[in-house]
Amino acid sequence: MNGKKSRKKERLVYVILFLCIGLMCSSQTQIRGTIIQNDNSPILGANILLKDSTNSYVLNYSLSSENGTYELFTDNTGLFKLSFSSLGFKTQTFSFEIKKNQKVIYIRCAFRRKPYKFR
Repeated sequence: MNGKKSRKKERLVYVILFLCIGLMCSSQTQIRGTIIQNDNSPILGANILLKDSTNSYVLNYSLSSENGTYELFTDNTGLFKLSFSSLGFKTQTFSFEIKKNQKVIYIRCAFRRKPYKFR
């Protein structure tokens, strides 16, 4: 009899654990997009920084893949900045807001070549 009660309690603990994990995962917002050049070709290895808008602390970061895509996740809501940088290109920063229960944000960045000045 004690064995059956023990197994029921154990199953209940597992069910509660899986429900809690599901709730935690579902509260995350995915920030994704593509990074391209003027000619629509993708940029590999660009740096993407997710920053708090008030103090510019870096909350998360990513690199673009060979096809120019990136993806970040955050549990936070509010105002943020997304900064894109890559060697030979001018850094670009976008401000945006993540609202409660927002699941996906798509931000596309088109880089322009940074002109070099020789002295």
